[in-house]
Amino acid sequence: MGALLHEGRETGLRIHAAMLEAQFQVQPNLFLLFFTDDCPFEEELQILLLDMHFQLLDGLRLGQPYTPGILSGLDAQGEQRLLFDFFSGTRLLLSVHPEGVFHVSRRLPSFARPIKGRFFARHYLTLQKAPGATDKENQDAR
Repeated sequence: MGALLHEGRETGLRIHAAMLEAQFQVQPNLFLLFFTDDCPFEEELQILLLDMHFQLLDGLRLGQPYTPGILSGLDAQGEQRLLFDFFSGTRLLLSVHPEGVFHVSRRLPSFARPIKGRFFARHYLTLQKAPGATDKENQDAR
């Protein structure tokens, strides 16, 4: 666990991760951060969306038991969408909704879960397997 710093000063936010892998500014007042635990054989990825006061708006945790994960292939698709790889053979699309979207229940891939249990609330992040991409799961089923 460590403190998140901005311009050399503590933000007051504590992060339960080992490494900051990537960071993006989404619009002038939102920050998208990617953290890992530095455990390549059973890695977890945390994706956090913070407001300009470094308050957590939304977050996702990706991971599967006994499954290696490496963040790679980050490719911005405009200001609010990002393609990336974490598990071998699975291309993912992350979308940021700056105003938040109300979902009674959020649909996420089986390996993803929200960082905070926020039922019946606005969600700012959606995650899905990239359209048209094949993944190892589908290839193994054939």
